[in-house]
Order: sequence, then structure tokens, then C-alpha cells
Amino acid sequence: MDLIIDSADFGMALPVWEEYELDIDPYEKNTKLWEHLKMPDWVKVFPRSQFKLAVDQVAVLFRMVRDYDLLHLHPFSPLFLQFQSKPFVIHEAGWLRALCGEDNNSVKLARRAYARAESVVMTNPDLYGVLPHFKHKSDIFIPFVIDTDYYRPAQKKAHRSDSEGLLFFSPARHVWDIKGNDKLIRGFAKYLAKRRRNARLILTNWGLPEDLVRSRQLIRKLGIADAIEWVNPLSKPRLIQIYQNADATFDQYVIGGYGTAGPEAMACGSPLVTYFRPYWNLKCYGELAPVLNAFTDDEIAQRMMELEDEETRLRHGKAGREYVLKHHAPQVLAKRYVEFYRGMEARLS
Repeated sequence: MDLIIDSADFGMALPVWEEYELDIDPYEKNTKLWEHLKMPDWVKVFPRSQFKLAVDQVAVLFRMVRDYDLLHLHPFSPLFLQFQSKPFVIHEAGWLRALCGEDNNSVKLARRAYARAESVVMTNPDLYGVLPHFKHKSDIFIPFVIDTDYYRPAQKKAHRSDSEGLLFFSPARHVWDIKGNDKLIRGFAKYLAKRRRNARLILTNWGLPEDLVRSRQLIRKLGIADAIEWVNPLSKPRLIQIYQNADATFDQYVIGGYGTAGPEAMACGSPLVTYFRPYWNLKCYGELAPVLNAFTDDEIAQRMMELEDEETRLRHGKAGREYVLKHHAPQVLAKRYVEFYRGMEARLS
């Protein structure tokens, strides 16, 4: 089994982003970040020279995959690798959301790829509400893997004086229609107004440009700019430090589930405030994650007030860590993948 890395992908998609404390623009193309990381022999690099694939580069990729029996494809590679002769599965980590409601050549190719794939590996429970609209042979739920040895609580939290108040963190990119960043900002403003105490909210400076502008405008309108700290996209060692030291992490408030940030934060012992819909999460996990559920800005403000209690923070932090160990740990999901691939082998033989 080998892993093929696209050399021209953006920084946060490359394994080096997990290892080093980098000061680079993650969206800068052709930075060759993978060259900073000594990789094992089973990691191959596809030497793409530009963002859009040229015909000759597709031919190179076709030659790279011809010796494998099964391909496990991440977007957007199924658009073109569906035309090679090898069976493949699609790793679905949110692509379906982008395809809903669109009708162009890329969407048509994507729909064709889902129909041709031997299986769709689902990682987000909420997307089971969308999957039936896409023709496919079979599907399996295997959630995101979180390295629970790497993402772990701090041995000792960084000291903050009582006068500094609570520290809240939102790693979500600013895409209001999916993440509900506006709800969080309004909720934080209501919390500050009601409690009249010090608190800070760390927001990440990434997302849709128009929504980043709207977030900054809303913060100014609400008069809470002094309580907001902006950080650029963080390489994982720095991100983990914030998870560990924040009093709570705030994820997303529209789709009804978490991506990777939620279980990362919980693995670090950070209480998670997010919107969690019961139906598909119960179907996929068999239980609900121990998150502090909130949908409206009023509910978010209420959760912030509840988190002033240290015992509440400790209880949710401990329960979240235990949940991730049960459902997202590498040793748990490695077994699931081995079973899945063996099933594929039997099915294709």
C-alpha cells in the first residue's frame, strides 16, 4: 500500500503541515513543502508543476497508479482517475456539499465517478442526508482518524491570571453558510454584554474573502473588537497548543456535525461547543458525542456562561477525550480499514 502526494497541493493538505511550526502561506502553490519532510518509501510524490492538470501530467499520474490493485481517491482525483482501468473507492470528506445544486462539467464528471466507484467511504454523518441523491454502488462509514498520542491534553496548562478571563477558540474557516461564524460572533457579544467580564475569542484568518470581511464588519458593529484575537492558519503543533490552553473550542453551527477540528479539540481535552443533530450521528456512531450542543447565538452565549464553571469544563474535556479514543483513534480505525480492504479484495477477486 502506497500514498501518493500531490506536490502542488496547498500547504495544509501536506503531511509536513502536521510536523513543523511553519511560517508560510498555506495557499501558496508549488512551495514544495513535502521536501521538508523525510518520508518513508511508501510515500510517492506526483510532480505536478501547476494548479490545473495538463494532459501530459494526467498521463504521468496514470502511469503512477497502473501497478495498484485498488485506488483510494480523495477529491478531486476521481474526476480524471475514473477513466483508468483500476477499481477505486472515493474518500468523501465534504465534496458532496460542493456538488449539491451545481450543474457543470465538473459536477457531471463527479457524479459519474461516484456511480463508478466500488464504494464511498463516508466520514461525515450529516452527508448521509445528501448521498442518496448521488448514484453509488455501496458506502461505509469510517470517521476521521485522530492521532490521539499527538492530539492530547497538555501536561500543564499555560498559566493565565484570573483577570484575563476565559479563552475561547474557533478554528473554523469563515464560511457563514456552512460554519455559522456569524452566530458565534453574535453569541460571544451577548455573553460579554450579559456577564460583563473579561473573555477573549480567537478566530482564524481564513475562509471565503467575502465572509471574512463580513465577520470583521459584524465584530466592529457589535463593538467587541478588543475581545477578538485573529490568527493566521496554524500548522498543527501550534494549533494543538491553542486547543490545549483554550477553555473551550467552538466549531460550527449549521450542518449538525463536526469535521476534523471537533475531535482534534476533544482529543486535547478541550470542551467542544457545536451544533450536533442526533439522527445521523446516532446512526453512525451509536451514541452522541459529549459536546455542548448549541444552534442559535443565544444558545452559544448560554454555553459560554456554563463554561465559566471549572468543573463543567473538566467534565466535558475528559468525556470528549474518552469519546475520541473510542471512535477516532488510529488503532480503532486501522482495524476498520483493514476489514474494508479485505472485503474489497474478496469482492473484486
